[in-house]
Amino acid sequence: MLDACVPGSDYINASYVSGYLCPNEFIATQGPLPGTVGDFWRMVWETRAKTVVMLTQCYEKGRIRCHQYWPEDNIPVTVFGDIVITKLVEDTQIDWTIRDLKIEKHGDCMMVRQCNFTAWPEHGVPETSASLIHFAKLVRGSRSHDNTPIIVHCSAGVGRTGVYIALDHLIQHINDHDFVDVYGLVAELRSERMCMVQNLAQYIFLHQCVLDLLTIKNNQPICFVNYSVLQKMDSLDAMEEYEEEVISTAVHIL
Repeated sequence: MLDACVPGSDYINASYVSGYLCPNEFIATQGPLPGTVGDFWRMVWETRAKTVVMLTQCYEKGRIRCHQYWPEDNIPVTVFGDIVITKLVEDTQIDWTIRDLKIEKHGDCMMVRQCNFTAWPEHGVPETSASLIHFAKLVRGSRSHDNTPIIVHCSAGVGRTGVYIALDHLIQHINDHDFVDVYGLVAELRSERMCMVQNLAQYIFLHQCVLDLLTIKNNQPICFVNYSVLQKMDSLDAMEEYEEEVISTAVHIL
């Protein structure tokens, strides 16, 4: 475990990421490893984060995706110096598990809710958007109204993490508007943390989420255009070149 007293030893693979209304509303981070569990909890304590969103299971594809960083039983566990973690409640549903944890240090304590989405398949993306949208709304609705960040992680902290943060942003945006710019949002997220929304399947899945959210809101089929991409298409050559990139050109979803 790294010594926080040694200069340069307190590095953690994490980035502040803006939310829909608030700058630095999220911390996107790598899933804790055996050697970084202490650093993860130190970050939770120092930022006073009360919500942790986990988008992976500890084991996927026959290998460890994330070290289990919470106690299995309701027995206090010291994870970093004098930071003590106790699991108080665990509520398991079909697609997610909610755990309430007590964090103590030097007689001070705080409550942290860990929201673990367990229905993300080992390969690709969820077949439908409904469960993840419901989960994101549940997390948002259960969050206390303060300025502490929401910590979000998967394994590397970019792919699923980027999708979740983008979805949370889009849910709130669509409540206020009838238009949406997925391309612009992903570009903005990537300016704050590299590789957010990691592949084409995840990018397309975000569009499916938008389609479903708009359809529910308007109670009718929706067609939308990715205007920020269309603005780049000032010639046929540019359009053909852009279509060959990982993220495709103007998106029409019917």
